[in-house]
Amino acid sequence: MFNHFASNDSDHLHDHGFLRDPRLPGWRLSPLYDVLPRPCLATERYPHLGVGPQGRLATLENALAGHAMLSLSMARACALIDEVWQVVRRWKVPFERSGVSDGDIARIAPAFRHLDDISTAATRKLLPCGVLRARRERFAAARMPARLRGQPHRGDNRQGGTCMHRPWIGLFGGAPLLSAAALLCFTPAMLRAQVVTAPAPAPSGALMGQGPDIAGIAGIAEVETAVRAWAAAWSARDVPRYLAAYASDFTPPRGQDRALWEAERRARITDKAAISVGIDSLVISIRGTSANVTFQQTYSADRLREKSRKTLELQRVGNRWLIRRESAGG
Repeated sequence: MFNHFASNDSDHLHDHGFLRDPRLPGWRLSPLYDVLPRPCLATERYPHLGVGPQGRLATLENALAGHAMLSLSMARACALIDEVWQVVRRWKVPFERSGVSDGDIARIAPAFRHLDDISTAATRKLLPCGVLRARRERFAAARMPARLRGQPHRGDNRQGGTCMHRPWIGLFGGAPLLSAAALLCFTPAMLRAQVVTAPAPAPSGALMGQGPDIAGIAGIAEVETAVRAWAAAWSARDVPRYLAAYASDFTPPRGQDRALWEAERRARITDKAAISVGIDSLVISIRGTSANVTFQQTYSADRLREKSRKTLELQRVGNRWLIRRESAGG
């Protein structure tokens, strides 16, 4: 996400850096190295590495849609993005403290993007800062005179609101970037990375597209919650809750009768002293009211422990996602 906010297009895999960590007996891999924020006027920007189903498109929606590939829950992914944003939005502070001139700061400013520039209002509401803002707005609305409710706040100059007002004005110039002496301190761990000198690219005329449907992103979170609740019920040996995760038209494996399948599952679950079902490398795809989920399942019961690749097909029924088909292997 730092690359999205800072327009770093040098995020390839050919450069590596190491940090000396006094807490460790040696060196560790640096999370950032050879950082190159590139000033640009284009509203649509592309880092070197792909992050989601829309490839290299630097938007919050694209990044969130790929959270499962990093084994992150939607809630954890939103928290990490918010954590990075809360630091990046103050990007000018370390520059000024390091003695970078006002001219250089103005030249580099177009590289840094506001949260509003790379996300929709609906997506921002998923972030912790968006939740906090919504709470403040509800509280303020409750205390506001009725005649003033519904009118725009004088501080909001962007449609749909934002998690924080824009802290900079973007000025574009054709001069090179900052000298190598300038430092960035934007990661949550406040690690320092050197900015190298490079010419600014020509402005692009690309326009930002609509991005993936926010309803699809929210649906991915709902599907993940349903799958993990199914695994949790299985681990807790809670047979009624486990069976309730399956749709009424669920098709048991090998064409088995549904009643016989349920009786078999009940017997296999209740005769175990302890069960643990782990889910890793979860990948979710949604089309309309149907979802396909693949993941690595780690099953432990008494002395048995096995890993398998599991696939679940789910259907949205009312406000729930229920399992219609289940298969292992492949």
